[in-house]
Amino acid sequence: MGKFIRLITRYKYNHISLSLTPDLQKLYSFARYSLESPFVGGFVEETISRYFNAKTPVVVKICEIEIDSSKYAELCNHLEEMNNDSSQYIYNTISAVTSILNRRVVISNAYTC
Repeated sequence: MGKFIRLITRYKYNHISLSLTPDLQKLYSFARYSLESPFVGGFVEETISRYFNAKTPVVVKICEIEIDSSKYAELCNHLEEMNNDSSQYIYNTISAVTSILNRRVVISNAYTC
């Protein structure tokens, strides 16, 4: 899926993960559950090793943003809730495909990274 999106959009980057720590030990995203299954995914907790195990080199860009402590706590709580109810969230494959046409399909509890 990633190769396809990069080919069509000609963007160098096509995936976003969020980490709450500088060591990037835990990453949160909406992604495929398995690299071999391009259309089935949802809210996932991933590790940086997912990018090192890719068959083709993966180019990454790491950005750091500062947020105040109350927003950080709010974000942590929200991620914990999503992680605890991860089966309720799915990857929005339709929106990912239509993004090529600058379109977005809104589906309840379905997101792209």
